[in-house]
Amino acid sequence: MALLQELEALLFSSGRAMEEDLLCSLTSCEKRKVRAALKKLKEEYESRDTALQIFNEGRAWKMLVRDPYISLVRRIVADTELPRPVLETLAVIAYNRPALQSKVVEVRGAHAYEHIKLLEELGFITKTPEGRSFTLKLSEKFFEYFDVEDGAFDKVFEGVTVPERTAHEAPPENEEATPPPTPPKKLEKTAEERAAEQEFLKRIEGKLTTLAEKNAAREADKSFRLEEQKRAETTGQEDEQVLKERGD
Repeated sequence: MALLQELEALLFSSGRAMEEDLLCSLTSCEKRKVRAALKKLKEEYESRDTALQIFNEGRAWKMLVRDPYISLVRRIVADTELPRPVLETLAVIAYNRPALQSKVVEVRGAHAYEHIKLLEELGFITKTPEGRSFTLKLSEKFFEYFDVEDGAFDKVFEGVTVPERTAHEAPPENEEATPPPTPPKKLEKTAEERAAEQEFLKRIEGKLTTLAEKNAAREADKSFRLEEQKRAETTGQEDEQVLKERGD
């Protein structure tokens, strides 16, 4: 498989910025060749009439949707990129901003630690130390990406169930507050989370298949054009030979 197509598939499937070192490891190729291929891929996308573009910041590379199409894809981004349990954790943070991590875990359960880590990696939240816990806030990227104003989250979390007791709510007077659970060393994923991950992997596999088919069609079309060009050249040479013989 050509390095260019391998990098294209990785950026397409990842949905997030990928460091050059990671791309080198995944493609088993030296950094110099990977960087050159990435630059070439970026130039190709800039010359194409496509809704996608290759963007890099330093040594991190990502495939992005061009500006004219961002408002369109925002309508489905929550369903296509974030598993539902992660989206529910994000909703708790959004509706109770700024939220204390220990309180979010109290509401969502110990698996919220993994959700928070993913949301921070995606750039949707920021995390700053607060005593023995952390303060979680929505990032500027969250508002830009989902195209919402502060507090207007209904369209982002449409259909998402937010627990009745949220991070800022105190327990009833006759009920003692429960301390945040200590995450075990190894967490068993719920059936819902496993199903969400499987669905996410299926979508990625489908995207890879589509991309492979497009690349195959493009290569086939290129081979066909080359064959036609050779046939035309051969025909031209034969006609020229016939004319010479007639002239003699």
